[in-house]
Amino acid sequence: MFLSKRNNGFYYIFYDTPQGKRTCISTKSKVKSEANQFFSNFHSELKERRKYKVIPITLRDFRFQFLKYSESIHTCKTTKAFTCSFNAIENYLGNIPLIEITTQKLMIFFQERIINTSIYAARKDYINLSSSFTKAIQDGYLKDNPCKTIKRFKIPEK
Repeated sequence: MFLSKRNNGFYYIFYDTPQGKRTCISTKSKVKSEANQFFSNFHSELKERRKYKVIPITLRDFRFQFLKYSESIHTCKTTKAFTCSFNAIENYLGNIPLIEITTQKLMIFFQERIINTSIYAARKDYINLSSSFTKAIQDGYLKDNPCKTIKRFKIPEK
C-alpha cells in the first residue's frame, strides 16, 4: 500500500485487494499533508474491513454449490471424482459446518480411508478436497485450507 501523485495533481492510494488485484482510490486532495491524513484513516479502515469474516455454510450446502460450479468448468469424470470424495467425507463427518473441518479430522478421515479402501482413493480424496477447500476460501466460506498442512500420500512403487 502506497501513496502516489498522478499527473492531474491529485494523490491516490494504491493497494492490493484480497483477490490479489492492485487497485487505487483517490484521496481527492492535491495537498500532501491532507493526502497523508486520508491515507492513515484509509489504512486503519482497510484493516477493519479485512478482519476476515467467514460466511457460515454446511458441508452439504457447500458440496451442492461446489459440484454445480464444477459441472460448468470440469469434465464429467472430474465432477464424478469430486462427488465421490464429497460422499466419503460427508458419510464420515456428517453434515457439519464447513469451518469445523480441521486438519486433525481430515487426517483421521484419510487414515480410515486408507484402511477401508486404498491409499489411491485417499490420495484422490485429498487432492479433490484440497482443491474444493481452496475454492471455499475464494468464496469466503473458510479462512484457510485445512488440507494445507497435510502432506500428499506417497503411492507405493509396484
